[in-house]
Amino acid sequence: MPRPPVLWRPQLTPVAVLLTEAPAGFAGPHMSDLDVLGPVLVEHHAEDGRHVLLGDAEGEQQYWRLGPNAGRRLAALVPLDGDLSLRLESVRRLYRRLQGKPAGPPPRR
Repeated sequence: MPRPPVLWRPQLTPVAVLLTEAPAGFAGPHMSDLDVLGPVLVEHHAEDGRHVLLGDAEGEQQYWRLGPNAGRRLAALVPLDGDLSLRLESVRRLYRRLQGKPAGPPPRR
């Protein structure tokens, strides 16, 4: 069986935001809110979730929605590694987009 294409590996691409379902009781955006964030340049549905590359005038943005939680509230999964500051700024960029604001430029190493 052929393997699906690899768009990015989040452990090597700290600007890719990992999204999952928020625990019960949390307010905030829903997974379905991701569908109106802007032009989708690349999208791949896989067993491990949905991988998306969004277009943006200031710089592309990647996210990986873990699992099929389409109607649920969003939470970001942020690994506590040496790229923490890049990961947090990428989450902030995505959150700004979800609020209808300009995302701002991508973080740089």
